[in-house]
Formats: sequence, structure tokens, C-alpha cells
Amino acid sequence: MHTPGTWYTTSKPDAAQGLICEEETGRNIAVSYDVRDAHIIAAAPVLLANLEQLVRTVEDFRSGRLVTWPASVLPQARAALEASKP
Repeated sequence: MHTPGTWYTTSKPDAAQGLICEEETGRNIAVSYDVRDAHIIAAAPVLLANLEQLVRTVEDFRSGRLVTWPASVLPQARAALEASKP
């Protein structure tokens, strides 16, 4: 389990470390020791949700429960990947 909700990154100017905060409360939930890594850490909840959806879709498709591929699955996964980049 992880801290629910949307996460975002922040840091002080010229900081080497990045902070990852929970959007609703602003509470610091993680520190990246290299500020360049903060975005991918902050994107973790969205990446996880999209990966879980992708796995469910593939399983449904392979089992025959799903006849056509939902148009939204790949664009959502691509958007999650883009959100993980600085």
C-alpha cells in the first residue's frame, strides 16, 4: 500500500534533493536524493493505476471477456509515462 492521492514534486532553488508531497495535504512523503528522480517518484501512483488497468485489460482481452480493445487504455498509459518525465 502507498500514500493515496496525487503526488507532486518540489524543491528549493539549486537544491540537490527533490521532495515528493501529497497534493491534498502538502505533506512530505518522500525525498529523492537526486532532484532529477523526483518526477518519476511523484508519478508512481498514476503509473501504478495505469499499469493495473493495462493488466486487467490484457487479461480480459486474452480470456475473451473483452472483444475490442478500449480506446482509452493506451492514451492513458502514455499520459502517465509523460507525467513521470521532468
